[in-house]
Amino acid sequence: MNINAEFRALKQLSGLTSQHIADKFGVGLRTTQRYETEYEPRPEIMDYLRNIVADDTRYVEEVLDGIEDVIDESNEKMGVVRDPDAISIPRYLNSHYYYRAEGADAIPYERYMARLNRIISALILDGYEVEYEYYPVEE
Repeated sequence: MNINAEFRALKQLSGLTSQHIADKFGVGLRTTQRYETEYEPRPEIMDYLRNIVADDTRYVEEVLDGIEDVIDESNEKMGVVRDPDAISIPRYLNSHYYYRAEGADAIPYERYMARLNRIISALILDGYEVEYEYYPVEE
């Protein structure tokens, strides 16, 4: 895999936007976009993305290994009890509610959604029926 294809794949798996990467590393948005096709990404950017994807992969594996606990926790948080083969995935309505609940120091919303989507995909492949519910919103 060439470096540009690896950059694209890592960026997609991490859920991070070109703007996030540009801001974090002090490069222009257009430069970050060109890392996907023609410019060679800086080594520290590639290390950052590789580390995020590795960290997220460990997180997803831990969640899937302890899925019964996650089901119980989700049921308790949502205030319901579900059939273990039909998992209800709690999620935030949008980034506004995510940051309001998780705080400004939380991982970027896009990364949270990428993690969640990887978990959902694995559950579906394992034969679970996945339902979505939004966390209750208090105004």
